[in-house]
Amino acid sequence: MNTAIVRPFVVATRRVFEKMLECPCRVGRPTVCRGLDSKGAPVRAIVEVSGDHQGFMVLQLPSALACVTASLLVAPKELGQSGQEKWAGDQIARLIKSLVRRHTNSGDMKFEALSNGDARFDDSVLRKQGAWLVVPMIGRFGRFSFAMCVKPVQATPATSQQVAAAG
Repeated sequence: MNTAIVRPFVVATRRVFEKMLECPCRVGRPTVCRGLDSKGAPVRAIVEVSGDHQGFMVLQLPSALACVTASLLVAPKELGQSGQEKWAGDQIARLIKSLVRRHTNSGDMKFEALSNGDARFDDSVLRKQGAWLVVPMIGRFGRFSFAMCVKPVQATPATSQQVAAAG
C-alpha cells in the first residue's frame, strides 16, 4: 500500500487523539492481514476513499475508549450510552477526514466520513475488501486499531467503439 496515502491518515488520527482529545498515543508495528475482525471493537470511525484510489479507513474503538471519547466531545445525553459511543465514532471520522483532506497531496481523491450503520459499510466489507494494513495504537484510554484498505482504480482501456466515437 502506498505510504503517501496511508501517512496522512495515520498523522490525522494521531492529531485527533493527541491535540483534540488530549490523549497521547503511540503507533505500533503495522501488519497486513486478509480481512478484519470486528469483535472487541463495537465502535468505528469510518472514512470512505474514492477517486483515483478506492477503499476505506476504519478506526476500531473498544467501548470504553468510545465512552471516554463521547464524554470529551460532549455527546448529546438523550442518545444513551450506545448512541453516544456511535456518535463519538462518527465525530472522530469527520475530524480525521478534515485533517486528511488538508494534508493529502492527491487532488484526485475524495474522502467521506460514513456514519456507523451506513449501508455502504458493514461487516462484510471487512472480509471482502482484500488486504488491510492494520496499525495498532495505544493511548492513555486503552488500545485501538487503525486499519486501511485502499486500492488504485484500474483505468479500463477504451473499446474500439469508444475510440471510433471519439474521432
